[in-house]
Amino acid sequence: MDCASTGHLIRLLELPGLIDEWLKAFFNLFLKYEHILKMPGFTQELVSISRNLKKLRELLRNPAASALYAVGIPTRMALEETRDLVVACDRMGIAVPLMFLNLLTPPCDCQLCEGLRLRESEVAGEYRKAFPGKQQVQVCRQPGIGGLEQLESLGRILYQPAQQEVAVYAES
Repeated sequence: MDCASTGHLIRLLELPGLIDEWLKAFFNLFLKYEHILKMPGFTQELVSISRNLKKLRELLRNPAASALYAVGIPTRMALEETRDLVVACDRMGIAVPLMFLNLLTPPCDCQLCEGLRLRESEVAGEYRKAFPGKQQVQVCRQPGIGGLEQLESLGRILYQPAQQEVAVYAES
């Protein structure tokens, strides 16, 4: 899923743990006041929600079943947001095996574009330093993908066997 805000994604990923804490608080209240509160259907529903949340958290923590593929752009602010996301995922036990550095300027003869590309390559170097153990794929700006054949071709390029860095350039 493409998330507009890194902070919102982190909160979404933290939500099962937060809800689990709320449920534990409810269960403690229900046990403390069981002689006053008689809601067996409601408590059974909460138990069911708790079990499902546990399954969801186990699924998110199982790298064979799920992973988060981080996508950043070559700016220092995006680097910091990506760093926050990866730290949060590490804390929650969510695998981040691959990162995409998107919207890089491809090589060209334009001086302005080459200056932009130089600045972006410095930020790309900072990404490599910040995430040394993670596979990083660099994706240059390109025209929109049109059709299944182009989409499959891009997928083969982006998800090739693990390397430290792979540059993807679009054909004009």
